[in-house]
Amino acid sequence: MTEGAHRGFRRVRRIGGTTASRLAWALCALTLLVLAASLVLILLGWSTPLPHGATPWRDWAVSLIGIVGAPILGGLIASRRPRNLYGWLWLGFGLGLSFQLLAGAYASYALVEPGSLVAPRAIPQLLNPGGPLALTLATFLLLLFPTGRLPSLRWRVVAWIVVVSGAVLISLSFFYRNPDQAGARSPFWP
Repeated sequence: MTEGAHRGFRRVRRIGGTTASRLAWALCALTLLVLAASLVLILLGWSTPLPHGATPWRDWAVSLIGIVGAPILGGLIASRRPRNLYGWLWLGFGLGLSFQLLAGAYASYALVEPGSLVAPRAIPQLLNPGGPLALTLATFLLLLFPTGRLPSLRWRVVAWIVVVSGAVLISLSFFYRNPDQAGARSPFWP
Protein backbone atom coordinates (compact mmCIF):
# COMPACT_ATOMS: atom_id res chain seq x y z
CA MET A 1 0.00 0.00 0.00
CA THR A 2 1.37 3.40 -0.91
CA GLU A 3 1.89 6.10 1.68
CA GLY A 4 -0.94 8.26 0.23
CA ALA A 5 -3.37 5.35 0.19
CA HIS A 6 -2.39 4.43 3.73
CA ARG A 7 -2.99 8.02 4.90
CA GLY A 8 -6.39 8.01 3.15
CA PHE A 9 -7.33 4.74 4.83
CA ARG A 10 -6.40 6.17 8.24
CA ARG A 11 -8.53 9.25 7.54
CA VAL A 12 -11.56 7.10 6.63
CA ARG A 13 -11.06 5.00 9.75
CA ARG A 14 -10.81 8.14 11.88
CA ILE A 15 -13.98 9.60 10.35
CA GLY A 16 -15.78 6.29 10.89
CA GLY A 17 -14.62 6.25 14.50
CA THR A 18 -15.72 9.86 14.96
CA THR A 19 -19.12 9.08 13.48
CA ALA A 20 -19.52 6.06 15.76
CA SER A 21 -18.45 8.14 18.74
CA ARG A 22 -20.98 10.84 17.90
CA LEU A 23 -23.70 8.24 17.41
CA ALA A 24 -22.89 6.69 20.79
CA TRP A 25 -23.11 10.04 22.56
CA ALA A 26 -26.28 10.93 20.63
CA LEU A 27 -27.94 7.71 21.83
CA CYS A 28 -26.74 8.46 25.35
CA ALA A 29 -28.19 11.99 25.13
CA LEU A 30 -31.50 10.66 23.74
CA THR A 31 -31.78 8.21 26.62
CA LEU A 32 -31.01 10.92 29.17
CA LEU A 33 -33.64 13.19 27.56
CA VAL A 34 -36.24 10.42 27.83
CA LEU A 35 -35.26 9.99 31.48
CA ALA A 36 -35.56 13.76 32.00
CA ALA A 37 -39.08 13.67 30.53
CA SER A 38 -39.91 10.84 32.94
CA LEU A 39 -38.50 12.87 35.82
CA VAL A 40 -40.68 15.84 34.88
CA LEU A 41 -43.79 13.65 34.93
CA ILE A 42 -42.77 12.09 38.24
CA LEU A 43 -42.19 15.49 39.84
CA LEU A 44 -45.47 16.90 38.47
CA GLY A 45 -47.43 13.99 39.89
CA TRP A 46 -45.47 13.58 43.13
CA SER A 47 -48.01 15.28 45.39
CA THR A 48 -51.00 13.50 43.85
CA PRO A 49 -51.77 10.06 45.29
CA LEU A 50 -51.99 7.21 42.82
CA PRO A 51 -54.82 4.67 42.87
CA HIS A 52 -54.41 1.56 45.00
CA GLY A 53 -52.20 -1.00 43.27
CA ALA A 54 -50.35 1.49 41.05
CA THR A 55 -46.60 1.88 41.34
CA PRO A 56 -45.88 4.80 43.73
CA TRP A 57 -44.07 7.91 42.48
CA ARG A 58 -41.19 7.17 44.85
CA ASP A 59 -40.58 3.83 43.12
CA TRP A 60 -40.59 5.52 39.70
CA ALA A 61 -37.93 7.96 40.97
CA VAL A 62 -35.75 5.16 42.36
CA SER A 63 -36.00 3.30 39.04
CA LEU A 64 -34.96 6.43 37.20
CA ILE A 65 -31.86 6.83 39.35
CA GLY A 66 -30.94 3.19 38.73
CA ILE A 67 -31.21 3.52 34.94
CA VAL A 68 -29.02 6.62 34.52
CA GLY A 69 -25.75 4.68 34.63
CA ALA A 70 -26.53 2.34 31.71
CA PRO A 71 -26.49 4.90 28.86
CA ILE A 72 -23.48 6.72 30.30
CA LEU A 73 -21.51 3.48 30.54
CA GLY A 74 -22.64 2.53 27.04
CA GLY A 75 -21.63 5.93 25.68
CA LEU A 76 -18.19 5.66 27.25
CA ILE A 77 -17.53 2.16 25.93
CA ALA A 78 -19.08 2.61 22.47
CA SER A 79 -17.38 5.94 21.83
CA ARG A 80 -13.94 4.56 22.67
CA ARG A 81 -14.35 1.09 21.18
CA PRO A 82 -17.06 1.33 18.50
CA ARG A 83 -16.38 -2.16 17.14
CA ASN A 84 -16.99 -3.77 20.51
CA LEU A 85 -20.67 -4.68 20.68
CA TYR A 86 -20.74 -4.43 24.46
CA GLY A 87 -21.02 -0.63 24.65
CA TRP A 88 -23.84 -0.59 22.09
CA LEU A 89 -25.68 -3.21 24.14
CA TRP A 90 -25.49 -0.96 27.20
CA LEU A 91 -26.85 1.94 25.14
CA GLY A 92 -29.76 -0.17 23.87
CA PHE A 93 -30.40 -1.57 27.34
CA GLY A 94 -30.57 1.93 28.84
CA LEU A 95 -32.80 3.21 26.03
CA GLY A 96 -35.20 0.28 26.44
CA LEU A 97 -35.44 0.79 30.20
CA SER A 98 -35.93 4.54 29.78
CA PHE A 99 -38.80 3.94 27.31
CA GLN A 100 -40.40 1.52 29.76
CA LEU A 101 -40.03 4.03 32.59
CA LEU A 102 -41.48 6.85 30.49
CA ALA A 103 -44.43 4.63 29.54
CA GLY A 104 -45.20 3.93 33.19
CA ALA A 105 -44.74 7.52 34.35
CA TYR A 106 -46.83 8.81 31.43
CA ALA A 107 -49.65 6.37 32.15
CA SER A 108 -49.56 7.14 35.88
CA TYR A 109 -49.64 10.89 35.33
CA ALA A 110 -52.48 10.49 32.83
CA LEU A 111 -54.38 8.61 35.55
CA VAL A 112 -54.03 11.33 38.19
CA GLU A 113 -54.45 14.29 35.81
CA PRO A 114 -57.01 13.18 33.18
CA GLY A 115 -56.92 15.21 29.98
CA SER A 116 -53.51 16.73 30.70
CA LEU A 117 -51.52 14.54 28.29
CA VAL A 118 -51.94 13.70 24.62
CA ALA A 119 -52.91 10.10 23.78
CA PRO A 120 -52.80 8.74 27.35
CA ARG A 121 -53.40 5.17 26.18
CA ALA A 122 -51.53 5.02 22.89
CA ILE A 123 -48.18 6.55 23.89
CA PRO A 124 -47.54 4.21 26.86
CA GLN A 125 -48.62 1.30 24.67
CA LEU A 126 -46.08 2.27 22.00
CA LEU A 127 -43.31 2.73 24.58
CA ASN A 128 -44.09 -0.60 26.30
CA PRO A 129 -41.73 -2.68 24.09
CA GLY A 130 -38.79 -0.98 25.81
CA GLY A 131 -39.05 -3.44 28.70
CA PRO A 132 -38.80 -6.64 26.62
CA LEU A 133 -36.03 -5.02 24.54
CA ALA A 134 -34.06 -4.28 27.71
CA LEU A 135 -34.67 -7.83 28.97
CA THR A 136 -33.36 -9.30 25.73
CA LEU A 137 -30.30 -7.05 25.72
CA ALA A 138 -29.60 -7.82 29.39
CA THR A 139 -29.21 -11.46 28.42
CA PHE A 140 -26.68 -10.46 25.78
CA LEU A 141 -24.87 -8.28 28.29
CA LEU A 142 -24.28 -11.45 30.30
CA LEU A 143 -23.47 -13.63 27.28
CA LEU A 144 -20.96 -11.24 25.74
CA PHE A 145 -19.16 -10.10 28.88
CA PRO A 146 -16.26 -9.05 28.92
CA THR A 147 -15.00 -9.29 25.32
CA GLY A 148 -18.12 -8.43 23.34
CA ARG A 149 -18.12 -11.92 21.80
CA LEU A 150 -19.73 -15.22 22.65
CA PRO A 151 -17.53 -17.49 24.80
CA SER A 152 -17.52 -20.16 22.06
CA LEU A 153 -19.42 -21.16 18.94
CA ARG A 154 -21.62 -23.48 21.01
CA TRP A 155 -23.31 -20.43 22.52
CA ARG A 156 -24.79 -19.43 19.16
CA VAL A 157 -27.82 -21.62 19.84
CA VAL A 158 -28.45 -19.79 23.09
CA ALA A 159 -28.02 -16.44 21.33
CA TRP A 160 -30.56 -17.40 18.66
CA ILE A 161 -33.03 -18.56 21.31
CA VAL A 162 -32.64 -15.20 23.06
CA VAL A 163 -33.17 -13.31 19.78
CA VAL A 164 -36.31 -15.26 18.87
CA SER A 165 -37.70 -15.05 22.41
CA GLY A 166 -36.98 -11.32 22.50
CA ALA A 167 -38.73 -10.78 19.17
CA VAL A 168 -41.79 -12.65 20.44
CA LEU A 169 -41.81 -10.69 23.72
CA ILE A 170 -41.46 -7.36 21.91
CA SER A 171 -44.30 -8.29 19.54
CA LEU A 172 -46.56 -9.37 22.40
CA SER A 173 -45.78 -6.24 24.42
CA PHE A 174 -47.83 -4.16 21.99
CA PHE A 175 -50.91 -5.98 23.28
CA TYR A 176 -49.99 -5.94 26.97
CA ARG A 177 -51.91 -3.58 29.21
CA ASN A 178 -49.81 -1.74 31.77
CA PRO A 179 -51.14 -2.42 35.30
CA ASP A 180 -50.68 1.28 36.09
CA GLN A 181 -53.35 2.07 33.52
CA ALA A 182 -56.25 1.02 35.72
CA GLY A 183 -59.29 0.41 33.55
CA ALA A 184 -57.57 1.44 30.32
CA ARG A 185 -57.82 -0.77 27.28
CA SER A 186 -55.23 -1.47 24.62
CA PRO A 187 -55.58 0.90 21.63
CA PHE A 188 -55.06 -2.09 19.32
CA TRP A 189 -58.21 -3.98 20.27
CA PRO A 190 -61.58 -3.18 21.87
